[in-house]
Amino acid sequence: MPAPVAIIVFALIAWQISGVGMGVATLVSLIAIGAIGAWSQAMVTLALVLTALLFCIVIGLPLGIWLARSPRAAKIIRPLLDAMQTTPAFVYLVPIVMLFGIGNVPGVG
Repeated sequence: MPAPVAIIVFALIAWQISGVGMGVATLVSLIAIGAIGAWSQAMVTLALVLTALLFCIVIGLPLGIWLARSPRAAKIIRPLLDAMQTTPAFVYLVPIVMLFGIGNVPGVG
């Protein structure tokens, strides 16, 4: 989809969902992204975010339903979730860096 068409479509969607102010803010923001030449990088980022969202929904929703309906499963998983909630976010970077490495290969570019 060409950038001008995508900008108009996103602005119209934002306008319909959140009102005129959000539609105008979306339009101005996307025009600014296009003006500085970061359109392709922004679309790559959007694709990554939407893919991550899909994975989170596919994994998290059934897991949440299962834990809500099964006290036994909740009793087993709850300590792990409590520990993960109190752990700083940067701690999760260590296994990710060890898994994917550092350099151009794990980078999206």
